Amino acid sequence: MSHESTIAAISSGPGAARRALIRLSGPLARGITQACCRLSAEPLVLDRRGAARARLDDGTGTQPVLVLWMPAPASFTGEDVVERHLCGSPPLLRAALKRALSLGAVLAQPGEFTRRAFENGRIDLSRAEGVLALVAARNESERRAATALLFGGLSARVDALRAELVGVRALCEASLDFDENETGSIPRDELAIALRELRAGLDEALAWEIAREAPVGLPRAVLVGRPNAGKSSLFNRLTGAAALVSELPGTTRDALHRSWQTPGGEVELWDAAGTDIAGDADVPMQADRLARERARELRA
Repeated sequence: MSHESTIAAISSGPGAARRALIRLSGPLARGITQACCRLSAEPLVLDRRGAARARLDDGTGTQPVLVLWMPAPASFTGEDVVERHLCGSPPLLRAALKRALSLGAVLAQPGEFTRRAFENGRIDLSRAEGVLALVAARNESERRAATALLFGGLSARVDALRAELVGVRALCEASLDFDENETGSIPRDELAIALRELRAGLDEALAWEIAREAPVGLPRAVLVGRPNAGKSSLFNRLTGAAALVSELPGTTRDALHRSWQTPGGEVELWDAAGTDIAGDADVPMQADRLARERARELRA
């Protein structure tokens, strides 16, 4: 499958860094790069796979760049790919990306490089899922599962099982040509054993796939206690939030939540109303009731 458009995107993490990466993929990747990159005294010529140090004209000035040229089909996406390794200054990156877009590239959509790699047969579906899972991994266990998927964990299992199934099928077909008493016949007990082993392998692969799937949403932890027990203060300390803290009971009405990074992974931490807010002239009873009901829902 071929694509007429050339996509470009900043492919490194957000924020300032020592180095950053802009990736281009598509038929114009080489031409765009040669149009804005030069060697010290001559044009940059990308005639064979490799790396070159050059100067990039980003439209506002020049900056040093390391250009990696990977012609089709031997690239991640299966298309002509150029990687530009630049100084990780956000303004410089934005200028370099803007220049590439002005020369004919279009901004890549999330996951589009991986989608093109899949559509062009460079990776299978399980590896494409592994890339996306690795990007979205929130803890070490999810990272390990995504890495196994990315490097062919599921594909290797499926390929091995497919080979076993083809072998069992060949034995079954061969047995049709021979009488049970002839030398070429395969005993049914032997075929049954092979099928049971194949079934066990399928069950194991399915269990592995189910186990590696990330749960929907983050684990939830709710701070529970009497009014003025210090729940909001603890919530602020753990998450860096600014929940209102007061000596008056019933200060917390709306349930607040923030992401909380723990040694075991990311948790959705909630701060809710106290468990037994008493009526008070300064605290309307209707608000008390709604706050308590919301707290009970979160604890359920």
